[in-house]
Amino acid sequence: MTELWLSYHQASRAHAPPTAQLLDLDTKAHTLVDLEDVLEHVLAQGFLAHALRPLAWWEKHGGERVRNSAAVAELLAQGAGACQEAAMRLVIADVPPAMWMGYRYTVSLGTPCITQRIKVDALRAHACGGRPRLAHVTNHLFERGFLAAHLRSRVHWEGVCGADLAEDADLFELLTTGEGICEEQPLTLVVDNAFLHDHRCHG
Repeated sequence: MTELWLSYHQASRAHAPPTAQLLDLDTKAHTLVDLEDVLEHVLAQGFLAHALRPLAWWEKHGGERVRNSAAVAELLAQGAGACQEAAMRLVIADVPPAMWMGYRYTVSLGTPCITQRIKVDALRAHACGGRPRLAHVTNHLFERGFLAAHLRSRVHWEGVCGADLAEDADLFELLTTGEGICEEQPLTLVVDNAFLHDHRCHG
């Protein structure tokens, strides 16, 4: 019996340890000869959703990218995948590395909607290693000084179609549904600056 160790490295689960799995390469249907065979088997067994196939690739334990056509026997001879510590990494980029958001002021004064890209890694510290939520994005914007502190109670999020989004919305779930994945489809932070405008008018 020939076996291969692999580990799943999903971007959406970067907050959690990767899951390891020991695969029997001699399946009932056929022998898994190369990494493409292994990936097809993983998909066929339902261990990974078929929709994630275009987002998955192989790496050795140290992070070196490996072709899908690489022979499993040769990899095992090199020690790759021979034990859990040297498991082959199945990397799944199921969330983009960054989100796009825009600022929209209720009183624009001729200012267009400004877009901004925020790297997901920059939000992990706010999320204490967990899955980031919109609240973490909001906190990031104010902590970096992109918005003045007195506006904190006067902002809310909207999706691409204009629907209100709660601060506890899971950012990864939004990104995987297409919200905020590109500059043309940003999440929008609506900033109610009308009270400032009114003050200037009546001061």
